[in-house]
Amino acid sequence: MQKPILHYRFIKELSLLDFVNEIWLFGSRAREDNQARSDIDLAIL
Repeated sequence: MQKPILHYRFIKELSLLDFVNEIWLFGSRAREDNQARSDIDLAIL
């Protein structure tokens, strides 16, 4: 299982890219009903 800090760092790095305008979290993690093995659903615009 990955640690939450790694997820944060990944999203922060994505947000620094010039062509990324928005990052949306959706799915079970956004609803806060995820399980330990749940994936992370991101929409990158």
